[in-house]
Amino acid sequence: MAKPVYFSVVVEWENILLAEDDRCLRMLDALDHQFAEYDEPGEVIVLCNPAVIAPGAIEEILRRRLTVLNGRDPELIRVEEAPEQRYFALKIEGARRANGDVLIFLDSDVIPEAGWLENMLRPFCENSAVNVVAGQTYLDADSFISRAFALGWIFPLRNPDNTLREGMGFYANNIAIRSSLFSRYPFPTMPEGTTRGACLLLAEQLREAGITIWQQNGARLSHPVPNGWRHISLRALAHGRDNVMLRSENMRHRFRGVWLNFRWCVHRVLINAQRLVRERRAVGMAVWEVPFAWLLMTGFHGFAMVAGVVTAVFPGYARRAWQI
Repeated sequence: MAKPVYFSVVVEWENILLAEDDRCLRMLDALDHQFAEYDEPGEVIVLCNPAVIAPGAIEEILRRRLTVLNGRDPELIRVEEAPEQRYFALKIEGARRANGDVLIFLDSDVIPEAGWLENMLRPFCENSAVNVVAGQTYLDADSFISRAFALGWIFPLRNPDNTLREGMGFYANNIAIRSSLFSRYPFPTMPEGTTRGACLLLAEQLREAGITIWQQNGARLSHPVPNGWRHISLRALAHGRDNVMLRSENMRHRFRGVWLNFRWCVHRVLINAQRLVRERRAVGMAVWEVPFAWLLMTGFHGFAMVAGVVTAVFPGYARRAWQI
């Protein structure tokens, strides 16, 4: 690699509270292996809401799992409190407190593949004009529900292509950006009560400013499916609410947002039917699973449609009730 950069891996400790308990441990183990193979300087900073989880408990886990980094310098591992903050606010606060020239935003419930860290950083080291690098996020397809979501949710299928190319957007769970740029273009403030979508707004701002988003397919990580039926329904409801509120400035626009959300959900249901037939083999889905997978994802998007209507009529309730 041409020129090393000092980097900060910024992790929110919120998503893991809704995922399988061991995913954060598997994420940290993967990160530890990659620090062992990557000699350039870096740090890990974890942001948490102390009212939800004790910072000391997180720090104990980090020091036990990140043995390579802890051995180099214990000060390179930090747990910072951000009271009453949620997902994107935790990331923004982590960026403010980070020391790295490059910020790598990684979620607490994703698991990086081998080479993820080096592939995320290589474009910055080789080209000083590179400012934003998006990794590849996909769903593991190891169960019926995960196979259905792999074809019917928001993430593309795992792509074996390792090329670096210009992209259009990114996910906040797998993105690297120069800190000097992020100080000018942080994750945008979203309407009160929404929980996701700031990465879409930021990608749009960067494109409008003429800043290239580079897609690095070699920086892969796996994302979990919603954990259990309660989380699945909550995700669907929050998705429909956010779709409406992100498109709404007043009541008149809110009902336009309902229509756009309805149209998007119907489009997804139709696309899912095609993908389940055309791409089922890519995730190892049996023929008999196809109709049940379509029903599952149709129900998911149906919940999002209903949530859009409820949001337009009872926005205060939608803001409070469907937090993820």
